[in-house]
Amino acid sequence: MLIDDFNQIIEDKVDEIQLNVKLDLRKDINRDRYYHRDLFLKLMNFKYRTLYGKSYYVVCSKELKGKLSKNPNEYVRNFHTVLEIISSKGNLIPYQSRHIDSTSFDTLFNNYVINHAHLSSKLKNNSNFMEGSDYLLFFITYGDTVFLIDIDRHPESDEWIDKKYAEIVYNNWSFIYESRRLRSITDVNPKHNREDEYLLSKSVILLKSIGGNAYLPFFSGISTNGVPTQYVMFSDYLMKRIYKIEKELTNEDHIKKLGFSCSRNCEFRLKLKNNKLYLFEQTRNECLDLGLPEIF
Repeated sequence: MLIDDFNQIIEDKVDEIQLNVKLDLRKDINRDRYYHRDLFLKLMNFKYRTLYGKSYYVVCSKELKGKLSKNPNEYVRNFHTVLEIISSKGNLIPYQSRHIDSTSFDTLFNNYVINHAHLSSKLKNNSNFMEGSDYLLFFITYGDTVFLIDIDRHPESDEWIDKKYAEIVYNNWSFIYESRRLRSITDVNPKHNREDEYLLSKSVILLKSIGGNAYLPFFSGISTNGVPTQYVMFSDYLMKRIYKIEKELTNEDHIKKLGFSCSRNCEFRLKLKNNKLYLFEQTRNECLDLGLPEIF
């Protein structure tokens, strides 16, 4: 079954990550009927939240350039270490959130796609992660570029909703948020306080005001298993597509419509190539692009 092939693709990807970065994505997942779906959700979280094995261009905000030297020397030194990792196919995961291997809700990331790295120089005891630091580097990834936003003290609970970092992104690189802009709405004036907004952002879509414009959050709302609802929706869409394709492959006429030359005795497999799912007919070595977006 194609769904079995997809489950194996998930397992292989998790094995690859564990081998390369010592991150156990299987931790805390129940081996029940939803096991592979939950594992895939962790992979989705990993894809959007982590930097490793790829060199990125690095661009620094004018705000950070102006205040970098004013930070304590220890954090400036660690900043340059992190900078080298980002630009040279290094593994930034140890510097990132210690919950990076979970599906916990990160309000700043879910609202504004802003990640953070700890500017520490020591690993935490019995851990693959660095010790927490008083100062964090905030950054946003867009394509092959990492945009460095600011170095700031570790926020307190409801401060993670603070849009000051998003305002820096808007002032320096407004195109990053352009796809989320609502042109028909010009004024957003929420009546709730910061604590209420922090709690509400986990369950409903709250419009954000940045630079005088209204924006949709990137990942707003959280499902019962603790992940952004968009991850769950994409996972469910993908599974339904796979089951639908499997059903269609029982019809010879449909096989021909898909573009395969065979009509009977076909052996189909689902395979991953360039981070996209392809349908292979093994006996004739024919390949079909399923038109799905990159999944890893």
